[in-house]
Amino acid sequence: MTQTPLKPKSMKAKTRKFFKKSPLTAPIAGSLLLVASGATIFWLINRNTFTPGTLPVGANLIPQDALMVLTLNTDVQQWRQLRSFGTIKSQVALDNTLIGLRETVFKQNGIDYDKDIAPWVGPEVTIAQLSPQSELSTDDTAEVPSSLSPQPIVAVLPIGDPLRAREVLAKPKALPNRKWSERKYRNIKIREAQPQQAPAKSDKAAKVEPVQPLQLAVVDNRVLVVTNSARSMNQAIDSFRDSKKSLARTPGYANALGQIQQPVRPFLTLYRNVPGSITSAAQNFDRSIGKKNQEWIDQAQGWATVANLQEDGVELRNIAWLKPGSKRKFAVKNGAKSLHKKLPQSTLAMTSGGNFNQFWQDYRRDYITYPVQLFNPGLLKQGIRDSLGLDWEQDFLGWMKGEFAIAMVPMPGDAAKKMPIGIMALIKTNDRRLAEKTLKKLDDAMITRQRYRVAPGKFNNQPVVNWSDPTTGTTVTHGWMNDNVVFFSLGSPITGTFFPNVRGALSDQPKFRRTALDSLGQRKTDGNGFFFINVADVLKQPVLPPLLSWLKPYRDSAEAVQSIGMNAVTSSDRTLRFDAFVQLIKGANAGPLPKTKPKPSPKPQKTEKSKKPGE
Repeated sequence: MTQTPLKPKSMKAKTRKFFKKSPLTAPIAGSLLLVASGATIFWLINRNTFTPGTLPVGANLIPQDALMVLTLNTDVQQWRQLRSFGTIKSQVALDNTLIGLRETVFKQNGIDYDKDIAPWVGPEVTIAQLSPQSELSTDDTAEVPSSLSPQPIVAVLPIGDPLRAREVLAKPKALPNRKWSERKYRNIKIREAQPQQAPAKSDKAAKVEPVQPLQLAVVDNRVLVVTNSARSMNQAIDSFRDSKKSLARTPGYANALGQIQQPVRPFLTLYRNVPGSITSAAQNFDRSIGKKNQEWIDQAQGWATVANLQEDGVELRNIAWLKPGSKRKFAVKNGAKSLHKKLPQSTLAMTSGGNFNQFWQDYRRDYITYPVQLFNPGLLKQGIRDSLGLDWEQDFLGWMKGEFAIAMVPMPGDAAKKMPIGIMALIKTNDRRLAEKTLKKLDDAMITRQRYRVAPGKFNNQPVVNWSDPTTGTTVTHGWMNDNVVFFSLGSPITGTFFPNVRGALSDQPKFRRTALDSLGQRKTDGNGFFFINVADVLKQPVLPPLLSWLKPYRDSAEAVQSIGMNAVTSSDRTLRFDAFVQLIKGANAGPLPKTKPKPSPKPQKTEKSKKPGE
C-alpha cells in the first residue's frame, strides 16, 4: 500500500508537538515490544491443529496501515515450556519480564489475567502498533492529543467461552483515576474509561499518576477489541466494516504466511509493514527520506515471521515480499553452494552469499529499508578511496560476481596470546586477470599509503603475499585457492586452518548443520547465503571481538544460547525467505509464574577481620 505523505506543514508541526508532549513508547507498547524482543530466542511449539495460510485472529480488525502486528499463543503450558529454556539467570530474567508485563498491562488496569481473561480467551491474541500519525487529524484546528495519550495500540482477544466472557465483561471493574462511560460507533457499543482531570496546580499535596484511556468493544459476539484511544477503536471498527481497509486484505499477506506456517499453531507470528514503519519513523524524528528513496521504499510490502519451538531450540521462518507489480525485483539466483565448505569447523561466526557484486548492489539500494543498518555503503566507498586511492566499484566489484564468505576464526596455538581471533574472507572471482591486477594495486597502496611491509612468500608450498604493519605487528596474508577463489586472512596464523585445504569443514559441524543447513535439506533447495554464530564458543573467548561486542550487555541471556544459524533463499523475483534456528540450552522445568518478582538477596554485612595472634 502506497504511503500517503503528510501534506500541510501544520501536520509536521503537530507531529513534533505530539511527541514532545507524549512518550515515544507508552507502557503498553513498551512492554509488548520488550517481550517480543526478549523472547525472540525462547519460543515454543504449539501442538494444536492448524492449517497453513490461516490468518492471525483479528486480521479483519487491524487497520491495513498498522506498523507492526504481533500474535501470541495463549496456551499456559507453552509459556511454561518457554520458561524452561536457558540458564538460571536467563530464566529469572525472562520471568521478571513476564511479571513486569503482567503488572503493567493487567494489574495497573485492575485486571487479574488468570481470573478475568484466561477462563474465556481463545487460543491466541493479537496486538497491533499503529502509526502515531494516526492520532493526528489533517484539520488544522483539531486538538493535539494530550500528554497522557500513549502509543496507539489495538489488541484483539477472541472469545472462546462466551458465557464466561459475558460474566466478566457485563460489569467492568472500577479503574483507578478513570471513569467509565459508553458511546456507539457504526452501531457497535464501546465502553470508555477516560482519565480523570489532574488536580489543580495549587493542590501540591494531591498527586495523580498518569493513566491511559481504555476502550472496550465486543465485536460480532466473537472478539473483544481493546484500544488505548478512541481513534484507534474507530479505525479498528472501520476495518471490520470495510474489509478492504484491514490487514487481512494486505496484498500478498495471506500467501506469505502460507509459505512459512506449519500444520501447528505457532507460538508467535509477527508482521512488519515495511514502508509504513520506515516512513512513520522518519516523520517522527523529522528526517527527510527524499523522493527517490521514498518511491523505492513504497515498492516493498511486508516482512513476516513465524516462530515454533523444537526440542532443542526455536525455529524462525521469515519471509519478505514486494508489492504486486512493483518495478523493484529480486535477482532469482541461489548460488551459495561451496564456500561454507571451505571454512574451518572452529569458525566462531560467519556470513556468506552467492554473488558479492549482486549483494552489494542490493544492499546499496535497500539498506534504508533494513531494520538494522550495519554500515553506510557510501562511507565504505569513500573510505577505500581516501585510505587506498582505489575505486571500490571500478577496481573491485567488476571481478566479485561470484560466491563470497567472511568468517571469524580463533587463532591457533601461541598466536592467540597476541590476537585471539582472526578474520578470513573468501571470494570466488568471475575474472581472475582483473582480480590479479587489483591485488597488485592493493599491494602497492599498502606500501605507499599505509607504510606496510609487503613481500611474496610460501605457505605449505603455495604462493602467497604477506603484509605486516611494523608499528602494531598486524599481519595479513592473501593468495589463491583452487576454483579461482581468492582469500585474505587478517591474522596470518589462521591461514593454516583452511589453506590450501580445510581439515574439517564448517559444513560438517553439528551446530552449523542444525541451525543453517537442516531447513534447506527439508526444502530441497540451495541457499543464497548463510549466517552463523557459535555463541557458546564466542562467550568462552577472554575478550569479545569488536564485531561481537554488542553481546556484552546481554551476556546473561546469551549464555542460554548454543548457536544461531540462518539461510537465505530467493524464492521468486518478489519474495525472499530467511529461515533461522536458535539452538538453546535446556534448563530446569518451570513451574507456575511467580506472583511477584523475587526480591534481591540482602548484601552480606561487613565484619571485622579476625585479628592475628599478637595484634
